[in-house]
Amino acid sequence: NWGGFVFSLAAVLNLAAGCIGYLINTKFLSKAYHFMVWNGLSYKAFDWNSFLTVLNGFLGTFGYVSGPIGEYTATNLIAGIVFLMTVIAIVYAFKNRAVVSEEYFLLAAYYVCAVVIFLLLYSMTDMAYLSRYNVPVAVISYVLIAMWIAEKPWTTGRKDSIFAMYAGLCLLSGILSYHFMLASFSETDFSNENEKVSQVVLNKGYLTGYATFWHANIITEFSNGRVDMYDFGGNANQDLDLSECRNVNDTYKWLQLVSHDTKKPEGKVFLLLSANEYDTCVWKEELTDDSLIYYSDNLRAYGFDSWNDMQRTLGNGE
Repeated sequence: NWGGFVFSLAAVLNLAAGCIGYLINTKFLSKAYHFMVWNGLSYKAFDWNSFLTVLNGFLGTFGYVSGPIGEYTATNLIAGIVFLMTVIAIVYAFKNRAVVSEEYFLLAAYYVCAVVIFLLLYSMTDMAYLSRYNVPVAVISYVLIAMWIAEKPWTTGRKDSIFAMYAGLCLLSGILSYHFMLASFSETDFSNENEKVSQVVLNKGYLTGYATFWHANIITEFSNGRVDMYDFGGNANQDLDLSECRNVNDTYKWLQLVSHDTKKPEGKVFLLLSANEYDTCVWKEELTDDSLIYYSDNLRAYGFDSWNDMQRTLGNGE
C-alpha cells in the first residue's frame, strides 16, 4: 500500500543520508578538521551506574533538575508527569495494536528500540555519555503523548481539555527549564567582551590568536573568520584552570583545523586569557603589561610581533 511504500522510502532515504554523511566525514572533513571519533570503542562489563545515568539523562531532558526541593519541585513534577505519560502512551500502543494507527504503533516501537540501544550502548561500552545526546530520541516522547491523547476513545470535549492541559504543561516546562538554564550559566558573560576583543585585535592588525575553546570559537564567530584562532587548553570547559598546560602549541583536538597541529602562524599573534586562566597559567611571570593590547577585569590579550616572539616569551612553559 501507499503508506507502507512511503515509510519504506523514508527509511531508505534516512539510511542513505547517514551513509553519505559518514563518507563525507571520513573522506573529506576528517582531513581538514578534528572532531570526535570512536575508533577505539570497547566493550565492558554491564555497568549499572551507567544504566542509571542514561535514565537520569532522559529525565533531565524532560526538565528534571537536581537541587533544593522548594526551588525545583514544579519542574521536576512536570518531568515526572511527562515520563509517566510517555510510558502510558507506549503501553497503550502495544496493548491496542489492532486499534491504533500504524504510525502511532511504529513510532512507539521505534522509540522503545532507540531507548534500549541507548541503554545498552552506554552501559556495555566505554563510550562517553552526555545528556544532550538524548534529545533526538527524547523529543519523540511529546509526539507519542499527543498521538495517545488523539487516539484514545474519549469525547471531543475531553480530548480538547486534555490537549490544552498538555500544551500548558509543555509551555510551563519550557519556561522553567529556560529560567534554570540561564541561572546555571556563569555570572560572567564573556560574549560581549569577546566581541570587543575581536574588534581591538583586528584594528591593531592581528589576524591570528591563541585562546581556550570557548573564547577561540567566539572570537572566530565575531570576526567572521578573519581571525584564525588556535584553540589550546585540553578541554571544552569555559574559564579553564591552566596550571597543567605547558605549551599553547598543544592544540585541543576537537572542532579545530588539523593544520593547526603543524602550521606556524605568520605575522603578529596574540594570546587571550580570562582572569582565572591568567591566574593559573604557568606563563604569568613572563607576561608583562607592556605587551597588553586589551585588558579588563575578565579578559586580557597579549600581543606579540610573531609566533617566534611568543615562543621566546612563554618559553613553552618550561
